[in-house]
Amino acid sequence: MDVKVSKGIGIHLGNMAMRLILACRVCEKWTLEELCEMEVEDMDTLLEYYEANEVPTFNRVRIGDQLDSFGFDGSFGWSCVV
Repeated sequence: MDVKVSKGIGIHLGNMAMRLILACRVCEKWTLEELCEMEVEDMDTLLEYYEANEVPTFNRVRIGDQLDSFGFDGSFGWSCVV
């Protein structure tokens, strides 16, 4: 059975259930602040992980694969020597 969505694209009900499961998993993994900061582009990026059945972090959605290659250690150049 196909269901029509606002753009007129038919979506199989099984896919709708899987997307709902993905949405639930995102809600469990992300903070409320991250969910509130989500933009349309973030939603599109998040759906790219749908086929892999993976829930990326909010930073991975926002920054992408640059997150792995960035190498930032969080220090901002500061050194704490006691």
